[in-house]
Amino acid sequence: MTREDVSVYPNREAENQQKCQVCQSPFTVKHISIHCTCFSAARQSYLGVNTLEELVQNVESRNITAFIKDIDFYHRIYRCCTSA
Repeated sequence: MTREDVSVYPNREAENQQKCQVCQSPFTVKHISIHCTCFSAARQSYLGVNTLEELVQNVESRNITAFIKDIDFYHRIYRCCTSA
């Protein structure tokens, strides 16, 4: 597993990993930020990159946060991080 394949839900085992409802691909950071067709308009608007390397090197954190909020994923991350 590479860093690009990190699950959005890191506490889940591989066999229980959530899948994208649109693509049925593993719901990873790379899938959301680079590949998923469902988020392509928001991705182009906020990120405008084609690789995770470009994302990390060239995109300001406020744009990444805006993208996460626009795709309505911010609340999922918050819930995941605050539930113990």
